[in-house]
Amino acid sequence: MSTVPVRPKRPPLESWYTLFGYLAVLIVLVITTGISYRNALTVFDHAHLVAHTLEVRTELQRSLAAISNSESGQRGFIITGDPIYLNKYGEDIAEARGYVDQLINTTADNPGQRDRAIELRKEVDDKAAEMDGVVTDFRALGFEAAKNRIITGPGKGYMDSIRAQVKSMEEVEGDLLTKRQRNRDASARNAEVAFFTGTGISFVLLTAVYFIVQRSQREQKRQQESLEVEILQRQESQAELDRVNRELQRSNRELQDFAFVASHDLQEPLRKIQAFGERLGTRNREHFDEESVDYLERMQAAAKRMQGLINDILNLSRVTTKGQAFQPVDLNVTLAEVLDDLHARLEETGGTVKSELLPTLMADPVQMHLLLQNLVGNALKFRKSDAPSVINVLPLEAPSRVGFTVADNGIGFDERFADRIFTVFQRLHGRGEYDGSGVGLAICRKIVERHGGQISASSAVGEGATFTVLIPARPLSKEKK
Repeated sequence: MSTVPVRPKRPPLESWYTLFGYLAVLIVLVITTGISYRNALTVFDHAHLVAHTLEVRTELQRSLAAISNSESGQRGFIITGDPIYLNKYGEDIAEARGYVDQLINTTADNPGQRDRAIELRKEVDDKAAEMDGVVTDFRALGFEAAKNRIITGPGKGYMDSIRAQVKSMEEVEGDLLTKRQRNRDASARNAEVAFFTGTGISFVLLTAVYFIVQRSQREQKRQQESLEVEILQRQESQAELDRVNRELQRSNRELQDFAFVASHDLQEPLRKIQAFGERLGTRNREHFDEESVDYLERMQAAAKRMQGLINDILNLSRVTTKGQAFQPVDLNVTLAEVLDDLHARLEETGGTVKSELLPTLMADPVQMHLLLQNLVGNALKFRKSDAPSVINVLPLEAPSRVGFTVADNGIGFDERFADRIFTVFQRLHGRGEYDGSGVGLAICRKIVERHGGQISASSAVGEGATFTVLIPARPLSKEKK
């Protein structure tokens, strides 16, 4: 008995369509991916060239700015004789040379520009040598000799040549930038056309594969639901964050009020301790043995230190709780009042305070007085034992901000601790070396922050310290709580 072979069942026609659809989509995706990858590389290359051109132009601007700043520093030194300007002049010269050297390396791919950069370095060196000569004349022959050399010397010609060279290089880079941006934009358009073309073909093919579309729709729905859940969670998190911020602000206000009230209420029992201690020492000191007298003196010294701490805490809390409305404050008048308050201390230490015309700004007049008094008093406190204090209070301007610097020739400090000195009760020296509670500079920072400004310090051990205060420039007709 013979058997008839059984033919294998053929897949249904829809399965073949599905398979062909998969293969077609795969081929289109491979081709589209290859084209997109190639276009992306082209766009990246052109974007890199654009960035390179912008970098060259930036380095040109920095080089010109640095050499211009060095010229300002040199002239500032010639006019004032202040070595700060001379130090700034040296730093700017070094910075200008560094920028030009970097420019030479950056333009290595463009021989013409590189040659111009090398010539620019020579011109910078010539300008630097001429400025050094002016400084030498000033030191050896005086202001008039330096002034005549500035007017009649080749310095201006060197500067004009530098500007011309920079302008020439910027024009070359400007032409390159236009060309490279055009190429980048064209590549981006080609990549966009290729991407959308491939996407369109893939979409047409995918519509023929029904179950893939269905699965995609289900996946999209799931993602949408997941996104809605995530959005809801973020909204809840934001609401909780807002609540915590409000609570934190309330807590800060309560803490400031508590510090004020607590410090104020501590005054009365402390005064009693001091008063009874003084009475005890006045009436019964002759009946005490040496140890008891020592205990009494320690108690009175501790009470005195606590009185200082309480006053400092009160001053710190009053920066925000007792601040006055902002009004025009002439810092020259404020500084004169501060120096009058410190007159006895200045005479005692032999200190000198020099100042130039300071700005008038919108501020709390009482707090500006306290700010200057703390900074000048700090300079007098941390003076060198072998030299009288020389304190310079100079005006300072920055974009949309005004302020001043207080520089001294005192003992200075390690700049690693520049932030620490503005923290409450933080001291860099022992209590036996210098008096104070470590609150003065914290009050200064709180005052400056209340005015929306910034305070910073720069120093080196044994070389004095400079405190810089910058406050937003406000129209003098406006007031602010």
